[in-house]
Amino acid sequence: MSSSLDAKVLLAKLIPRLAAAWTLNAIARRRLSTEDLDGSPRWMWTIGLAFQSIIVPAMSWLAIVHTPMSLSAWLLAPRAGLSPTDIEVALALATYFLKDLVEPQKPLYHLHHVACASMTLGALFAPAAGPSVLFGGALLEVGTACMSASRHWPSVTLWRYAFFVGMSASNFACVVLFVHMLRGGVCPATVATAYAVVLVVLLALRQEVCHREFLAWWRMPRTRAVEKMKVRSVQCRVSD
Repeated sequence: MSSSLDAKVLLAKLIPRLAAAWTLNAIARRRLSTEDLDGSPRWMWTIGLAFQSIIVPAMSWLAIVHTPMSLSAWLLAPRAGLSPTDIEVALALATYFLKDLVEPQKPLYHLHHVACASMTLGALFAPAAGPSVLFGGALLEVGTACMSASRHWPSVTLWRYAFFVGMSASNFACVVLFVHMLRGGVCPATVATAYAVVLVVLLALRQEVCHREFLAWWRMPRTRAVEKMKVRSVQCRVSD
């Protein structure tokens, strides 16, 4: 089967999934909350959370369970060794990344999803180590699920900590997978370099947002306490 035909087959599989996702978006837009959360309606975060915490992890688990190879060997598998389940993982990820490009989002989120979709679909055409990229993407989405939960329930302390820990852990796990891919020596230097550039930028942005938001939340009650102390001090001076 030629590469061009492979691309056509992949596109034929992706289009109906995107159509179903866009239909789901249309239903959610009518039925769920449109409250703005960080530049996007709440319903988008709700559907995203389902993809991040249920659909993509479940598909990844099935891919790992069904492969006859060890986890280490599967992560470095050649293109010819990709299973139908591996391809379904890529399609699930790509559908999630592409379904909201026509919806209101911050430009950075759009750029992020285009880059992730490109890496995901490109992994299916890489000579080897495609599963490393797919599994890495799935792990990153678990971290993103923690962020989505903190957006949905910002007053719940647990989700604030989960965002910081989950996002940081998923970023670190993705670095470990990339190092494993490099040590395996199965990926051409040009492909590995392209992945490295995208990965460094992507992980740096994710970790920066994670740290900035967690520190802002962590300092908030302390800032309020200091402000209250200042107000009380002023009141005491006035009363004196």
